Amino acid sequence: MNLHTLKKDWIFLTLLLTLGVGRIIQILIQSPSVTGYDYGFYRFSTLHPNTLSFKHFFTGIFGGFDHIILAILGKFGHTDIFLIGSIILWSILTGWLMYLVCKPYGTKTASLAVMLLTFSVAQSQVVSFFLWKTAIGLPLLLLFMLSLQKKKYLLTITTLLGLLITHTTSLLIAGLIFATHSLDFLFKKDKTNLLIITIFTLLTIILITANQNAVNAFLHYPNQTAYQGIFLDPWYYLVRQWPIVLTAVFGIAIFLKRSLTSAFTSLFIFSFLWVAFVMPFSQRMVLYFDLSAIFFASYSLTLLPKKYYANILIPACIVVYSTVGWWLHISSTAPLISSSEIQEIQNFKPQTSGSFLLSIDANDAPWILGYSNNLRLGAPGLFEDARRQKEWEEFWDNQNPIQFLEIYPKPLFLYSRSSIIPERLYPCLSQISQNIWSFQCN
Repeated sequence: MNLHTLKKDWIFLTLLLTLGVGRIIQILIQSPSVTGYDYGFYRFSTLHPNTLSFKHFFTGIFGGFDHIILAILGKFGHTDIFLIGSIILWSILTGWLMYLVCKPYGTKTASLAVMLLTFSVAQSQVVSFFLWKTAIGLPLLLLFMLSLQKKKYLLTITTLLGLLITHTTSLLIAGLIFATHSLDFLFKKDKTNLLIITIFTLLTIILITANQNAVNAFLHYPNQTAYQGIFLDPWYYLVRQWPIVLTAVFGIAIFLKRSLTSAFTSLFIFSFLWVAFVMPFSQRMVLYFDLSAIFFASYSLTLLPKKYYANILIPACIVVYSTVGWWLHISSTAPLISSSEIQEIQNFKPQTSGSFLLSIDANDAPWILGYSNNLRLGAPGLFEDARRQKEWEEFWDNQNPIQFLEIYPKPLFLYSRSSIIPERLYPCLSQISQNIWSFQCN
C-alpha cells in the first residue's frame, strides 16, 4: 500500500469516525427514547419477541420485518443499548455507502458529501425521531444506487427485496430511480437490458401486490399532518440548509451540461417535485431531497477555482454553517416525554395479574407499550381498544365517561399525560402517581 492510498484511507476513516461521534453527541444531548415517537414500539419488539408472527413480515401494528430483526437480536439483552447502538451503526453505514456512490466523481466530492451528511439537520432527524426503518432504508437505497452504477443487477434485485421487507418509502424511491434507467435500456434496444426490464417489471408488480396494505396506508391518511408525514418542515429545512441547496442547484446544472449520469439526478428531481406538490409523506421526502442535494453541492464545490483560495474557503464556510445549524437543531429538539415520566411507567407494577392500563391519548401509546410491565394495554385505536373513534370523541367531551369505561377489563387503570381526564370521572378515580389513576366505580 503506497503513501497516497494510506492517506486516503485515513481521511475516509476519519470522516466515518466524525459521523459516528456526531451521532453519539446528538444522543447524549437528547436521547431518542424521549424524542422519538416510535422508540417504544421498537423497544417492545426487542423485549417481547413471542408477540410477533409471520403476518408481521409485511403488515401489522408493529410494522414489518424490521421488528422481527429487533426481536431476534433483542434476545441477547441490553435492549436500550442495542437500539441506540444499531441506529448509530446504520448512520455510519449510510456515510460509508454515500462515500462509495460519490467516489466515481472524485475523492473530494465523496469526502465533502460525508462531511455534509454528518451535519445535515435532515439526516440527524432520523436519529432524533428514531426512524429505525428509515435508518435501514437509507443505506439499502444507496446500495441500490451503487449496484446500478456498477451494473451489478443481482445486487439490485437483492436490495429491492431488502427494501420490500424493511422500508416502503425507500422502496418507492428506488422504483422511480430504476424507471428512469429503464428508459435508457429501451432506447438501446439491447436484448439483455430488455430482459432485465421485464424481470424488474414483474418484480415491481409482485412487490406492490404483496405490500398492498402498506401502499394503501401510504396514500390515505386521516388528517393533513399525518398525510405530510411528520419530519421536517421544508421551509425550516431551507433556512438551515440553504447554502447546500443553492450550491446543489449550480451542481446539477453543471452536471447536466456535461451530460453526466447518476441516480442522484433522478432522486433530486423526484424528491423536489414530491415536496413541491405536497404529495403523501412530503415532509419525509425532504430527507431524500437532502441526500441528492448533498451530492450535487459536494460535486459543485470541488469545481471552484483556486483563485483567492475559493476552493478551500467556500466549502469550509458551508461546512461551518451546516455544523452550527446542526448544533442549534439538535440542542433545541424538544422531548416528547421526560425521563421521570418514563420511570413512572416502569415503576407501575399492580399486584393483580391481568391488570388493564388504558391510555386516554394515543400519543402516549408507544411509551406505555415499551416500558410497562406485564399489563394488558389499550389506547384510542390501538392494542386492546374496545371503542370506536366516535365513542372516544364523546368520552373526551365528558359524555357518559363512566359508562364508556365499564366495557374494559378490571382492574382498570388510566394513563393521562397528554389529555385532560373528563370531570365526571373523578369520583371514580384514585390517583396512584402523577399520570396514573385507578378506576373503581360502584
